[in-house]
Amino acid sequence: MDSPKQNASLQRLQTVEKRIIRVLELAGGLMEEFANPSGPRKELVNNQCSEFMQLIKDMQVTLREEIKSACEYRPFEQCDYIARISNEI
Repeated sequence: MDSPKQNASLQRLQTVEKRIIRVLELAGGLMEEFANPSGPRKELVNNQCSEFMQLIKDMQVTLREEIKSACEYRPFEQCDYIARISNEI
């Protein structure tokens, strides 16, 4: 069974996945806006670019935390196998 820590980590990664989808939607919307024959609306472009950048920053922070957490996982840290074997030899 998964630990609460693993569940929380999976939920954070799922949030990142949803943010990636939103970033792609924003990028597509911006491309459509730039292709607008009457020209892009400055306020819309500014708002979408700001949201895009904030999402990228949020994802970066979350992924860094998850990578750091994964690197801290050491399942054999408390293992005394080597010490026991050394004593037997």
